[in-house]
Amino acid sequence: MADPLLIGGVLIACFVAYNIGGSTTGPAFGPAVGADVLSKTTAGLLMGIAFFVGAFTIGRRVVDTLGTELVHDPNIFTLEASIIVLGFIGGALFLGNYA
Repeated sequence: MADPLLIGGVLIACFVAYNIGGSTTGPAFGPAVGADVLSKTTAGLLMGIAFFVGAFTIGRRVVDTLGTELVHDPNIFTLEASIIVLGFIGGALFLGNYA
């Protein structure tokens, strides 16, 4: 069975991803949706595709850079510390999106 802390971390990471999608889709496609050039569904679909392609192509390099070149002591990134940092990031994005 999976560690409950790991499951919590994955859920918080999904919460962060949800809020990143919300905070970037609006500025990227809001004008096109407002001008009736695209529907909200089409804008969401296009942004989802763009997120996937970006994560698969550029995101892997960013993760590699953060994991090997910027952080020289990986022991500082415990599961608990990572969950706390992601929680704060998700909370800040959530407040920025909905406040």
